[in-house]
Amino acid sequence: MYGISLNLIMQIFGAFFIAMGVAGLLSIYKNWYWQSRQSIYGYIPFGLIFIVSSFETQIRQQLGPNGWLVIVIYSILFAIGVWGFARPPQFIRPGWIRQIEAQPKNVYDTMVKEVKAGVNWRQNVASPEALAEWIRTIRSHPSNMAKKK
Repeated sequence: MYGISLNLIMQIFGAFFIAMGVAGLLSIYKNWYWQSRQSIYGYIPFGLIFIVSSFETQIRQQLGPNGWLVIVIYSILFAIGVWGFARPPQFIRPGWIRQIEAQPKNVYDTMVKEVKAGVNWRQNVASPEALAEWIRTIRSHPSNMAKKK
């Protein structure tokens, strides 16, 4: 098939998923949070599934009679990936996301509305200080002061 092996394609997909997951976790690519909450956390384990599958033959040869362990590896990575997509633990979430999600519902909802309205939110999450200021501004808005109670 045009000189490109299926294993190489699997490795490229795996590397892509891992890179996207790492970029999200390191807050390099922050836009994903507002577009698809929680979907980034399972990318790394699913990327690893692609990588492992590209080396499955070699892994099975190395394991010999214990080749069944490949299924265990797939199962563990799959379970971690699903956990990452469905209900990621707090410790894995970047600090800026934990800070946003710790806000009262009215403050959080206002932040989401501003982002969807096209407000330049990137400057508001550029640093912990900028995020704290954004939260302070939203909390001090009269519409949010009344809902605080």
